Amino acid sequence: MTVSKDPAGRWFVSILCEDTVRPLEPTEGAVGIDAGITSLLTLSRPIPGVTDAAGKVANPRHERADRARLARSQRALARAIGDASWRQLRAMLEYKARWYGRELVVVDRWFPSSKLCSACGVIAQAMPLEVRAWVCACGAAHDRDVNAAKNVLAAGLAER
Repeated sequence: MTVSKDPAGRWFVSILCEDTVRPLEPTEGAVGIDAGITSLLTLSRPIPGVTDAAGKVANPRHERADRARLARSQRALARAIGDASWRQLRAMLEYKARWYGRELVVVDRWFPSSKLCSACGVIAQAMPLEVRAWVCACGAAHDRDVNAAKNVLAAGLAER
């Protein structure tokens, strides 16, 4: 155990322990995950204790604490993408899946998950990032991120 105090006067305790990771029992369940900006993740279905009722995991916004330093050194980079830490999140999902004997299927980054209607399969022509909800010509109303997560799930299952 290590106890430390930072320059702002905050105390931190770090505990290091050894543990054996055991694979989980096989399951038939699957979930689609859409990484986003307004929500860190959106799952194709809500999971109690993990997501809100819509299946969304809030963006922790870690970048905000270092914004002044980042502004000087990285003015050209998109704050929201750095804030979400997508690459680190994917790396964690990959090793955790391996630990627990699970399969992580990654769909192509250019797959039109947000613009593809999960009800009828029609791809919307244009969808700017500020459009967070939309209605397809078939009448299906979609939350952009939930729709994308459902499409990611379907595409991942098809790739398996």
